[in-house]
Amino acid sequence: MAKNDKHPDVEQGARRLAILRPYLDDKMPLAQIASDAGIGLRTARRWVARVRDGGPAALQRKSRLDAGKRKLNADVISLVEGLALTRPRLSVATIHRRVRALALEKGWSPPSYASVYAIIKGIAPAMIVLAHEGAAAFRDRYELVYPGSPVVYPKPRRSPMKSTIFALEIAML
Repeated sequence: MAKNDKHPDVEQGARRLAILRPYLDDKMPLAQIASDAGIGLRTARRWVARVRDGGPAALQRKSRLDAGKRKLNADVISLVEGLALTRPRLSVATIHRRVRALALEKGWSPPSYASVYAIIKGIAPAMIVLAHEGAAAFRDRYELVYPGSPVVYPKPRRSPMKSTIFALEIAML
């Protein structure tokens, strides 16, 4: 079965039905069909039962209902993402060890290394550049600037907390 097939499950069901066709038409015994096809007799019997119960469509492989969904706690996912965006950059193995230890401590199900890797790879590259290399590198790589157009960046604003601390320091002098 090629990975590029549009409907591999339908083709798989058609192949299985073609293997079973001589038995279903009462032309050959099931044991002989199974040995000729290189499948186990029990498998062949299971396929025949599926065809009788649900028709030829029952031979198609069923996809999981939870395919593509993570079973991890949302806090674990947030923790992985947060550690992946910290500075200095941490390796996937280090993030996995830290998250696993905290998850076990909190009683959550610990993530596998593959899950941690997939979460980190799912973070937008622009976010990673912004977190690890700073705003200047982010602007250089991701901002859209047309040739010849002036680039005007807003002045950085002071946070209210810094302004309050600054005012208190001046007042104490």
